[in-house]
Amino acid sequence: YSLDAQTDGVPAYTSEQITALLHVYYDMLATSFGPSMPYTLAEQVSADMIADQKERSPGCVTFAVRTERVYHYPGYATHVLGRLGPIYEEDWSYYSALGYPMNATVGVSGAELAFESLLHGTDGEMLLTLDAQGYVIASQTVREAIAGQDVYLTLDIDVQIAAEDALRAAPATAGSVVALHAATGEVLALASSPSYDVSDFSAQYEQLSADAALPLLNRAVSATYAPGSLMHLLTALCSLSEGDVASTTPLQDTGVLTLQGQQVALCPLWQTSGHTHGAQTLSGALKDGCPVVFGGLAGALDSFTFDEWESALGIGQATGIEIGESVGKASGALLAPPSALAQAGTGELSACTPIQLCSMLSTLLNGGTRTAAQLLLDVRDFTTGETVYAKSTQVLSEADVSVDARQLLLHAMKQSGVMLATASSDRITVGALDATIDASNEQSHTLLLAYGVPSQTMYSSTRHDGVSVCVALENTASPSAATPIAAAVIEEWFE
Repeated sequence: YSLDAQTDGVPAYTSEQITALLHVYYDMLATSFGPSMPYTLAEQVSADMIADQKERSPGCVTFAVRTERVYHYPGYATHVLGRLGPIYEEDWSYYSALGYPMNATVGVSGAELAFESLLHGTDGEMLLTLDAQGYVIASQTVREAIAGQDVYLTLDIDVQIAAEDALRAAPATAGSVVALHAATGEVLALASSPSYDVSDFSAQYEQLSADAALPLLNRAVSATYAPGSLMHLLTALCSLSEGDVASTTPLQDTGVLTLQGQQVALCPLWQTSGHTHGAQTLSGALKDGCPVVFGGLAGALDSFTFDEWESALGIGQATGIEIGESVGKASGALLAPPSALAQAGTGELSACTPIQLCSMLSTLLNGGTRTAAQLLLDVRDFTTGETVYAKSTQVLSEADVSVDARQLLLHAMKQSGVMLATASSDRITVGALDATIDASNEQSHTLLLAYGVPSQTMYSSTRHDGVSVCVALENTASPSAATPIAAAVIEEWFE
């Protein structure tokens, strides 16, 4: 290639230039460069360079434009957005059947994977005519490339940021936050901690994959927890709806609950002080969260009835969120004896994801309709911006929640003593219920369910246009650490 050529005794190339050219040459050989395998000489070049090279270069030099992801909020919504990556060997047959080239970049997690078919578009096709040396002497577009579509999510970025900032400030090693629009199931915020910056994922991969804290795990949809006293909401709703108790029915805390000769629940107050909560109404029992009371209520229920209510409220059921999820575990109450039903009613036998618990509260808030948790808002044409698809609310199940039962439980959560401090308390009514599972041989965790509704609709018989929130904190037994997180989310939503 005459790299040692000289003009009037002056070398045509410096030694550094010769070395650089040889590196390119051997790299081209290593990548089997040829007419069917183009070689990339440079990336991120300027428009001026493109114009200059088109004037200077023979037809063998071509130019390509590619798209890149730009993250306007680096480090936020990471688990929701997901990642792009190469096609892995085990997935090649699937993508090959769809016409993807082997070197395509595809979604590998989160929304990138869930909506890959919408985002990807269709490759174009060009017919090239080459001369004997393999140079391009003519080109013809056979099929125009079709751009992928624009996907819009239901996330409210301000609510998402509020949730993640508050979660990172919490005194817990890990956790998650879910916020749903109660009437539609739209996901307003979905946060998981610890997290990572998806725009810098490749550089962090080895550290992230080896991290014992599992930053790649989306705890909001994939981690499961024993719901504990949060299950009292379902037990109370079931007992109210079946007519076993009313708002004024006295419920006796005996300190110890024994069914069929088996001790199934102990009152924490009785364990520590020898006293009990005595006789309480259902509202007061929810505030104190005594497992003796709710174990007794559940033990008196028909197992078919309890199982139907669990299913209707989504325990052990998929929420429908598009990015994948764990379905957890229902309590298995069907045909269970009263002792097992009592344990189910106190949240000992089931395992729920935060998004499942949040969906359960949304179902109560909206009057009994369990809607799918949805991230997809609409799809728009990349070129025109025209909406080509708009999501519709998907109903998963219906529960016969009476207005009286709903208002009693929401009022009980409002009076529960779990204080959510919001600056807009005059126009927002909030309520919350918490649970702390302090297991000696398992991971302890704190759960919080909270809602926020416009004050003027709090006691209306219509569906509430409010927000439901679930906060999960791992390795902490402090419910007070979860309340500022829920308050920040609700406050931002109503801002």
